Amino acid sequence: MLISTIILSCMKNRGPVSWDANYSTPLAYGSLGITDIISDTLYSINTDNTINIHYKRNLYQLSLDSIVELPDNQLSNVFALPFPVAIDFSPGQTFINQPEEQNFSINSVELKDFSIESAILNYTITSTIQGEVIYDYTVNSAIDINGNPFQISIVVPAAQNGSSSQISGTINIPASNWNLEGASGNEINTILTTVNVKVSENNLLPISVSNLDTLYIDNEIKAIVPISARGYFGEEIFQTGLDTTKLDFLNSIVSGSIGLSNIEMNLISNNGIGTDFRMLINSLSSIGNNYIDLNHSIIGQTQNINRAYEVGNSIITSESNQLINSSNSNINAFLENLPSDLGYDIMVELNPLGNVSGHNDFIHKDFPLNLDLDLTTPLAFNSNQLTIIDTIDIDLPDTIGINYGSLYLELTNGFPLEAEILISTLNSPSQFQDLSLISGANLNSSNIVSTPAVSSHVINVSAESMEELKTSRKIIISATFNTLSQPQLVDFYDYYNLSFKISADFNTTVTVQ
Repeated sequence: MLISTIILSCMKNRGPVSWDANYSTPLAYGSLGITDIISDTLYSINTDNTINIHYKRNLYQLSLDSIVELPDNQLSNVFALPFPVAIDFSPGQTFINQPEEQNFSINSVELKDFSIESAILNYTITSTIQGEVIYDYTVNSAIDINGNPFQISIVVPAAQNGSSSQISGTINIPASNWNLEGASGNEINTILTTVNVKVSENNLLPISVSNLDTLYIDNEIKAIVPISARGYFGEEIFQTGLDTTKLDFLNSIVSGSIGLSNIEMNLISNNGIGTDFRMLINSLSSIGNNYIDLNHSIIGQTQNINRAYEVGNSIITSESNQLINSSNSNINAFLENLPSDLGYDIMVELNPLGNVSGHNDFIHKDFPLNLDLDLTTPLAFNSNQLTIIDTIDIDLPDTIGINYGSLYLELTNGFPLEAEILISTLNSPSQFQDLSLISGANLNSSNIVSTPAVSSHVINVSAESMEELKTSRKIIISATFNTLSQPQLVDFYDYYNLSFKISADFNTTVTVQ
């Protein structure tokens, strides 16, 4: 009994027990393939499993909003009634019916018509008339899809005790076609409107109106969303100045160089606007490892761009193409520079010959003037220190108590490229270590991979690196490739990849309470 008491007493007073233990666990697996070098939207697979790159990019666009700006328009009327003596008007009787031509301000262009998706009409009506009236406003020039002109009808309250009355509001203008040729049919920038004012049926008695009464009408048409326009768009020069656009071609490559062959790049101008243009490309530059200007006859030479034309309700665009290849330019050096950005300086002249169409220029929002870059090349290259990077999620178990450990990396290199592999933590690229040079896959007599190269590696993980891993649960794999047979070009196939398996031995502290 005494011995049992002593043993129980010792067990009761003892603290937690800890010891270190090692255990193994898989962490991640995956591969770096062609889609990690080139976006899968940029290439196509040939019947023999070789790869063609096809990259298209809009370099410049001139659209409806740039050429025809439809600003807000203030359309005002003041009606001082022309009755020298007071005249009584019965309920329902009209005392103003006034058709008008008004100028529609459209900056420097001269339009015969335009169409819109929508617009807004803001109105304010002020009246000194001692009775309720109905204000009807019709834009005879604006015809909707059903063939009806735009019209509003507003009840204007009666003025009281010698003071004027006022009413304001906003109305949406629906999709419509606007004729700007006026009453004669030969004018420009001119709309037809009609103001009609009558005595409201709500008046029980006739109302008296004289030349002492005034009706002030302010209409503002704004927030116009245009669809198309016709007229003369003037002579104007549009210049980009020195500017850049991003290129996502080979966007996973962070450094190194490549050699390419059989590159064809087309500069395609496609004009959907019914006007003539002149275009001058002052410069086109590859901005990557270096800054390389394109050398080609199109640079610094004025190009005439013909107008589009209409057949029925269809627009037939005008297209021209400039072929750029290794025979007529430095396109190889231009793209082997691995550009992340494209620099350009472009000037476009509108209607260089003046109003040759007789106010029949046309433009539609869906048919701009485009300058596109269209690149095609087989994926066959040699490489020197070509580096790509991928972020890998790792499946860590419960990280409590993990101290340090070792990563076991198995690599299967299916590329015909030697590779230097760097494993690092997400936020500390200097941690972990470089692996030794990884052999490239074996090639057969046709220069096609016959067997991949397999290698195994051990990476020690310090306590500091382990803390980073426990936080981010990610590692970075950086692969730097060199072709085995430089300067000979190597064809790439869609099944080439570098696959990996990562497992670990961790030292952990186990604690029992």
